[in-house]
Amino acid sequence: MKHLFKGAAFALALAASPANAAVVISFANVTTDQNVLFASSTETASPTLIANTNQSNTAVTFANVLGLIANASGQSSTTNANGVLVGLTSVNIASGFRFSTAEFNVEGIPGNPPPTEATSIFVEAIGVGGSVIGSNTLTLNGNGENRIGISGTMGEMFTGFRITLAPVGAGVDALSQTRLGGVGAVPEPATWMMMLFGFGLIGGAMRRRNTIPSFA
Repeated sequence: MKHLFKGAAFALALAASPANAAVVISFANVTTDQNVLFASSTETASPTLIANTNQSNTAVTFANVLGLIANASGQSSTTNANGVLVGLTSVNIASGFRFSTAEFNVEGIPGNPPPTEATSIFVEAIGVGGSVIGSNTLTLNGNGENRIGISGTMGEMFTGFRITLAPVGAGVDALSQTRLGGVGAVPEPATWMMMLFGFGLIGGAMRRRNTIPSFA
């Protein structure tokens, strides 16, 4: 039994720290399969807005302390009440769910009215445990679209992402065309324990096999 627990602990360490794991945040396209859509447009700003994925109907929360309004026409977008998105905006999938890829667009301000056009964006990817597991700063093109993708090289899973626009007070037209890939439920603790116990059994069996004396 002692060897089984050692095997399970080893399996847990592997699951928590995959070798050469990396979260990629860049302008490269990623594979997604669900749009995140608002049910209706809003005129009154709210610090949080709820949207849903168009296939699994999973709730996704958009948050910004300055208040957000929703545009549900076409590919949904969100911005501040003055029509320019500034500051920090977070996007989080419903509790108990996760996704493997995300893609979104931050658009330059048409005509570049005040406030100043943002020149860069800091993107943070949030893991299943709620901590930041990847981040990157990207230079924005103020003349049009800036499509950004989030993915992992070792099967990393995410529960959300945050974007911070710079310099302070500068903004973009909107956060739009948010899409997610690989949406699913986070495994229950009992499921993880069953998996780890199975790994432990395999590890114990391999250890016993290696300790059988050879008479050849």
